Amino acid sequence: MPWDNSNSVYEMYFWLVIAAAVVSTTHAMTVSTGCSNTPCRKILALHGGGQTAISFMEQMGDIINRAGDEYEFVFANGPYGNDAGRLWIEDPPGGKGQPTTDPGWDVESTNLLDSVVSENGPFYAILGYSQGTAAALSYLSHVDAGTFEVAITFCSYVPSTHEGIESRIRAAAPYKIPMFVYMGQLDFIIDNCQSNVYGSLFSNVTRATNPDGGHEPPAPGEPTFDMIFTFLEADHTDGSYTPPAIKSYEEVDADCPNFIEVILQLYWPWLVGLVLLIFGCFACCWRCCCTNKGQSRTGTGAEQEMVTDQ
Repeated sequence: MPWDNSNSVYEMYFWLVIAAAVVSTTHAMTVSTGCSNTPCRKILALHGGGQTAISFMEQMGDIINRAGDEYEFVFANGPYGNDAGRLWIEDPPGGKGQPTTDPGWDVESTNLLDSVVSENGPFYAILGYSQGTAAALSYLSHVDAGTFEVAITFCSYVPSTHEGIESRIRAAAPYKIPMFVYMGQLDFIIDNCQSNVYGSLFSNVTRATNPDGGHEPPAPGEPTFDMIFTFLEADHTDGSYTPPAIKSYEEVDADCPNFIEVILQLYWPWLVGLVLLIFGCFACCWRCCCTNKGQSRTGTGAEQEMVTDQ
């Protein structure tokens, strides 16, 4: 029946309840690749900051295809943000220069992942990309050992702008779960030093570094791409798998290229071209200006001679 004025309060309450239900459902939503060859090994996948479960699934297409029917990827949506882009950890209210100190700053993510694991588990692995790596590490500090058998991260970092979360993470270290840490040496968003610190928190870590990689997961054709599946398919319980030796630039105290160095390395051909273009434009303008000025002076002199002759 139509709502009248006497029911306006109830109408408002009704729509608030509906809105809350929609938000709750959206936050808890997962997207799965499915499994046609049961039983599959399930991988819980956490997107980067500003992504969604669907956009991350699209980005992971090559890895999903290579994994085949033996793996099912379950992509979860972060609880913060909106449908255009979600987050696992909100930025500090005062900006990154004023870190948070609350160890439960990401409690909504923890609760959401608890629900996902309860409803969709058991999981073989947890996988994170960019901010999803910080969320994965935070969640590993929360769950019991054995909740996941292995972990995989791309472009990883410890959430140092959230001191409470970081303290909780470090208190649970070192983590014994076999961990795969990938980084690209041309990543100018999360520098290699951050990924090196991340890897140092694990006692059983496989490091994979692409000298030409940026801020994205490994792609087919890269040696690090195949390393993912060597790691996933290995038996990490019988001692038959040995992680590769950590290289000097993967050590926690290694020197890492700064933002400017990475940008120059990535875009130097375009920067050189831009400089040459600017120089060419300047030279052209200078030449035209000087030529016109000379012609103007020549014309003025000729006019003066004509006046004198008259």
